[in-house]
Amino acid sequence: MKFKVYLTAYSKKTDIRYVSVPKHKIDLNNSYESLEEIYSYGQNEIQEQQLQSVSMGDVIEFNNELFLIAPIGFQKISQEEFDNLNDKILSNPSQFFDMTIKHRIESIKNGNQGNKEAEKAKTNY
Repeated sequence: MKFKVYLTAYSKKTDIRYVSVPKHKIDLNNSYESLEEIYSYGQNEIQEQQLQSVSMGDVIEFNNELFLIAPIGFQKISQEEFDNLNDKILSNPSQFFDMTIKHRIESIKNGNQGNKEAEKAKTNY
């Protein structure tokens, strides 16, 4: 299966890496595990391309939804958040990722861990 990853961390949203993952590694009902596989197969050590490896700050399109690769796990984001993403990351990357880490900690405190976190998390910036 082929997945689209927007290389927003160090490039423009228009820079896209297509990541191929064996079908048996993807479970459309388990976003978190599937996103982990897409991230892993997006590394140049596993699947060499002339593009940079998939990194924190990039966005994976999975199951018609967008997921930001956060410092810890993944955060589901809206199309509007994606449209504004480059400006937020590139203008102040440390502040942006500090906010995503704080959001993750709040989610854990509220009981949204593991797969629930990947499914329900929204970036509040």
